Amino acid sequence: MNRSVFTNNFAKKYHHKDFILKINMDGVIENDIKPILNFLERSIISGKGFNVDEIVQFGMMLCKVVDHGDGYLTLHEPDMCSMPIEWSDTLTNTIKFLRAQKDTIKSYGLLDQMSISDIGYSALIGTDYQHAKEFILDRIDIHDNDSGWFFGNLHTKLDYNDPGNLIRVSLYEAVLGHLNLVRYLAMPENTKIVVAIKDVTVYFHEKEIEPQKGSFMEAYLKILKDK
Repeated sequence: MNRSVFTNNFAKKYHHKDFILKINMDGVIENDIKPILNFLERSIISGKGFNVDEIVQFGMMLCKVVDHGDGYLTLHEPDMCSMPIEWSDTLTNTIKFLRAQKDTIKSYGLLDQMSISDIGYSALIGTDYQHAKEFILDRIDIHDNDSGWFFGNLHTKLDYNDPGNLIRVSLYEAVLGHLNLVRYLAMPENTKIVVAIKDVTVYFHEKEIEPQKGSFMEAYLKILKDK
């Protein structure tokens, strides 16, 4: 169900245009909308206004400020299926992705080490990764605009130590067609993840770690295994 969320005090209190945000509420938690509204208000209070075509980061997503008309602004997010990026008039994935990432990293007791790179950061992929069904993800050495992520085919016959078998792309490009991998992308350096069709195994500093009892990932893994 689509819903429009209004900010109704920016114009009166701060002499700044209010926002109308479109969100599909299916699978969205009400409280997950509030951090976006709070961020917008804090930014305006601090003296940083928002201009049309400006890019704003929420979690890993880069959203664009758009003129909604009637004196309002809105935010559009990448549609997560087009290259180059096409914009969608909603914030649904932005909210869902951040929730999934928080729930995933919290499942492994690593919430205090959460590390988010935006979709413009670079990553390495194996040349045979895009058509894979099962994956190996490895994160090392986050620096500058490098997310530190590597995405590979779990059953590759290639030598990934050979630079000729690797391509540097944006994180956005890396997850196109593989949005099920987005939930893992806030995991910290020194994380390796084996993503099979019916299981997920996580290593941290080369040691396998299990999801905590009653956690999101424990429930998710049960669903995978029962399919």
